[in-house]
Amino acid sequence: MSDTNQAQYKPVTANGVNFFCQVRGKGPALLLIPSICGDSGPFDVFAEKLADQFQVITYDLRGHSRTSTPEGWHQTSMTEMADDAAALLKELGIKSAAVFGTGVGALITLELMQKYPKLVRKAILQDPLIYSVLENGPSKQVAWDVGTLLRSTFFKQGHQAAINALMRWEYGFEALYAIPAQMLQRLMSNSEVFVMTDFPAYTYYKPDPAKLAEIKTPTTLLFSTGTPAWRREMATWLGERMQVTPKPFLSEHAPYFMHPIETAEALRMYLGK
Repeated sequence: MSDTNQAQYKPVTANGVNFFCQVRGKGPALLLIPSICGDSGPFDVFAEKLADQFQVITYDLRGHSRTSTPEGWHQTSMTEMADDAAALLKELGIKSAAVFGTGVGALITLELMQKYPKLVRKAILQDPLIYSVLENGPSKQVAWDVGTLLRSTFFKQGHQAAINALMRWEYGFEALYAIPAQMLQRLMSNSEVFVMTDFPAYTYYKPDPAKLAEIKTPTTLLFSTGTPAWRREMATWLGERMQVTPKPFLSEHAPYFMHPIETAEALRMYLGK
């Protein structure tokens, strides 16, 4: 890989936050928005593989890992996170970008498309994590089980045990234990902000169906084939309101980390140029 495709650290101050941001490659801009833990590290190899065709931007969310925590910041929302993404792109001088959002990152992307439509050239939403739309029987129980797991572990063992339990439940043992030790330690450092600030924000998030129907941004909606049926239920709910048919995509919830080369190649057909 040429030097132009290597990650370049770009310190960016936007919305009162000092963001850890990396830019790789040249070409049309592609922003990658992470899921739980808010750390861009799991995108590293995946981003490098796409940097032969795109200018790939990755960043840690506010209050997470290498990005600063604003003084007095104790609550957030998908809208605030979308404001951050928009401010970041503007500070980098990017007028529009393709955006890939996974899990919680897909929700941030949804808000970004609604509030800043000119900034998003096209969107790819993988496994949007909209717990609030799980309305029937066993599916609804999932959202309750996640909250119970997080709260019970938190009160018995603390923040780090809670986020460790959630990551095992969310990604599976194989993905969790494949994370390099230094990166895993960084992810664990986000445990308190995740439990106290992030989790309430996305657990109760439910986008307005009328506003979803108004989105004009070309959108691809993906669900991981090897994950539970309730993930597809979330994607189906969103697809019906955006008039987008969800497409099956690889297997694990975090293929960009477990199989970055295969995932990058699979994603190119949706990214175009």
